[in-house]
Amino acid sequence: MRGVHQVLATLGYGDAIGHEVLGIQRVLRAAGYESDVFVETADRRLEPQTRDYRELIDASRADNLLLHHFSIGSKASRTAYALPDRMALIYHNITPPEYFVGIHRTLARQCFRGRRELLAYVDRCDLALGDSEFNREDLESLGFPRTAVLPVVPDFSQEGRGSDPFLSCLSHALQSPLAAPHRRRVQHVRALSRGPAPHDRRAEAVGCPFCRARVGRRAGRVLRRRRATMDGAGVLYDSKDPLYVASLIDALVSNATLQDAIVSAQLAAVRRLQAKDFSGTLLNFVDRIFGAPRAAAPHVAYDFWHEFDAAQEIEELRIYRPSAYKGLPAAIGK
Repeated sequence: MRGVHQVLATLGYGDAIGHEVLGIQRVLRAAGYESDVFVETADRRLEPQTRDYRELIDASRADNLLLHHFSIGSKASRTAYALPDRMALIYHNITPPEYFVGIHRTLARQCFRGRRELLAYVDRCDLALGDSEFNREDLESLGFPRTAVLPVVPDFSQEGRGSDPFLSCLSHALQSPLAAPHRRRVQHVRALSRGPAPHDRRAEAVGCPFCRARVGRRAGRVLRRRRATMDGAGVLYDSKDPLYVASLIDALVSNATLQDAIVSAQLAAVRRLQAKDFSGTLLNFVDRIFGAPRAAAPHVAYDFWHEFDAAQEIEELRIYRPSAYKGLPAAIGK
């Protein structure tokens, strides 16, 4: 049985990549492929459905295919790179590291390394798949010769149950506990804190008819601007001023006609996603890779696996003999 395995840095619970990984696995297993998910870390609720990335070494075969979800630099990525298996890259984009400078040093470093490591896969992978046309174009601009789009088709079965669909979508932007600073979560919270409230003079100013009309007109214009991510079904704004955003939110929640237009556009976008033949698209890509001449063997340093083994020995000390690990010279223990 041929193996079509997935490898990624971390498998999160309930996010878009996590949904996609598990959906891909279901499709591949139903098609008769051996298919496991190899990760460096995973949410504890998903750990039983994954394998440690180091086990990939034993599962590796030259006629296997690795679907490598590339979103950040990791040990799992570098290990997969060095193996003889065929590889398809599934690219989820990497946030530019400058967004995390001075805010989250580790993430800034990981994003920098990830964007640098991505270039090494130009000749390594048989096919580079973006999860959107925007990301496919990014891959193409980086020099990947064979690119395509594998759309993310999330599981909608639990969405919107027992809640107002418009307000659910409005609050979704605030739900992520860890988000890039440029997504302005703090400003969103400040805007909500300044939003309309009964008997609040400031709320009266924010929610006055003039403001509603002015912001509503702008929201209508913005709604017509289509983007790959929102597929024309959202409201964009380019100001982070909390009062302005509060005015925009008030205009949206106060204008039933505008709400209906937004929800209708979102439902249409959902129908377009559900209509996509995700299984057929994925399996066609797999057949295409297996039926084509494979990419050149990976170029790795002669002592890669020696260094890999040494790193694992140090990691075992860190986990199982922490006192011995702390006694290592600083340069070795890093």
